[in-house]
Order: sequence, then structure tokens, then C-alpha cells
Amino acid sequence: MKDLPRSWTGGMILFLLLLCLTTVAYGAPAVLRDSVLTIDEGVIISGEEGHYFGNIRLLAVPDGGFQVLDAEPRNLAWIEEVSVAVVQPAALIHAELLISGYKSIECVELEPVAVTHQGNQFHVLVAETPPDPAATCIQGLAPFEINVPLDVAGLPAGDYQILVNGHAASFRLS
Repeated sequence: MKDLPRSWTGGMILFLLLLCLTTVAYGAPAVLRDSVLTIDEGVIISGEEGHYFGNIRLLAVPDGGFQVLDAEPRNLAWIEEVSVAVVQPAALIHAELLISGYKSIECVELEPVAVTHQGNQFHVLVAETPPDPAATCIQGLAPFEINVPLDVAGLPAGDYQILVNGHAASFRLS
């Protein structure tokens, strides 16, 4: 295993797989070939901490689970501010995050934003692509601003917390 905490159990690996599969809906499909499952990107949420990985390779094991062969950790972008806009017309509730922050260097892009939801808490991870080793890059922070829709349809009224790379925000549905 590469750069994964040793304490992660098979259950955590299965949790990673499930989160990866939700991310795959927006990207390339996961591929199982010769007992190796390859997933382009995935996240692990552990408590309030999140990790984003790319190029994940999992080996199918006889008990029906998976063993991590390789996963490349991604740097999380530095978040400066998170705001939430909630629009609640009579028939359709819509929420959108406005996230501003900085990439570590100008020559990286942002990975697809990962959003998970459990109970009254949303976890959002904004990660960077790896830098191109052949590219010449100016050192220094590069600002960004992105909008991320939140799926709040059908959620009960109440207070909700959002963690974006550890940066907290909240909103209320009424």
C-alpha cells in the first residue's frame, strides 16, 4: 500500500470503493480486469478528515473484499472562504456552494470536486491534479473560485454543516 494509513481495515477499503464508485459517475468507469479493480479517483472520509486519491488499484481477494495495491494521494487545495446560497421556492429547493481558495502552484488544475453527504453533514473535497513533471511552473499560490451544487432535494428541514477541506460552513433548510 502506498501512502495509506496502516490502520485502515477491509471495511475502510470497501468504504473507499463505494465512495470511488459515486465519483466514477462523473468520470471514467471503474474497470475490473485480472482481479484488479482500477478507479480513476476516489475519496475517503474518516471523521472530519478527508483524503483524495487518484489512480487507485484494488486487488480482489477470496473473501469478496479488496486489498489496496496502489493509490496516489492528491494535495487538497487551500480553502479561504465558503459561502452557501439556498433558494427555496415552493416546489424546488436548491443549494450551491461558492468556494474560493488557492492552488499550491499555477500549473495544476482542480480534480473533480467530491461531495458526500451523511446525516446533517456534507463533506466536500477540492483536490489538485499532480503537476506535470515536464512543465515549467511559476511557484506561488494561484487563486480559484468555483461553484458546487449540493443535492438537498428531499432533505428534512434543519441545520446542516459543510466541511470543505476541513473549512466549516453551515446552512439551514426550512
